[in-house]
Amino acid sequence: MPEQQIILIEKLESTNLHALENFDRLPHMAAIFADRQTGGRGRQGRKWLSPPGNIYASFVLKRLPWPAPCAAFATCLAGLSTLEKFAPDCEFKIKLPNDIVCENRKTGGVLCEIRKSATSTGIVAGIGLNINATADELEGTGTDAASILTLTGRESDLASVRLELLNNFLRFSRLGEEEIISGFIANCMMVGRQIAVKDAFGELRGELKRVMSDGAAVLETADGTRRKFYSGDFAVS
Repeated sequence: MPEQQIILIEKLESTNLHALENFDRLPHMAAIFADRQTGGRGRQGRKWLSPPGNIYASFVLKRLPWPAPCAAFATCLAGLSTLEKFAPDCEFKIKLPNDIVCENRKTGGVLCEIRKSATSTGIVAGIGLNINATADELEGTGTDAASILTLTGRESDLASVRLELLNNFLRFSRLGEEEIISGFIANCMMVGRQIAVKDAFGELRGELKRVMSDGAAVLETADGTRRKFYSGDFAVS
């Protein structure tokens, strides 16, 4: 794609913030990479620990051929495919709403943010992948996390990982809505299983029946009632 712009910066507060602040001047499909972040963010404002040796990236999307939530689905699939390339013996899955896990340990996360201005509207799709983080560094995340290094015992060349992620993101961004959703569902560890969802109204348990193109997770409780969740903390019960 001739208009694609790739930016690699040694240190940023966050790649998403950089993309949001420069959204109007960046072209569609611009990719921003940072060696490290000083203020990486996850869902609901949570801090994303960002030491050197991992992937921190954001993609600028100004033309969306599908509903906005599909941007997060496509980014998750791109990240999952990238991790599979460098750890082919490991099984990676998507955990709602935006995590990539191996053996239920977090190896990646996605954060998409809408940007509206007087001249343009679109999405910044951010992704972080744990590549060469050590066990000691992962302990500081406050979650049960893993990296390619801790899973395989091998360090990966970050330039090669960035290129793989770029190619995968381009590939998935070209797919249609149904292909993206079906791919997301096929790789989601929660669809068809009993899960618990906790939000501001409490906790609900049931079977995750499907994930919709508008981002809704459809949960069916024991009495057959179905409810849509657009946010919350999801866990296999």
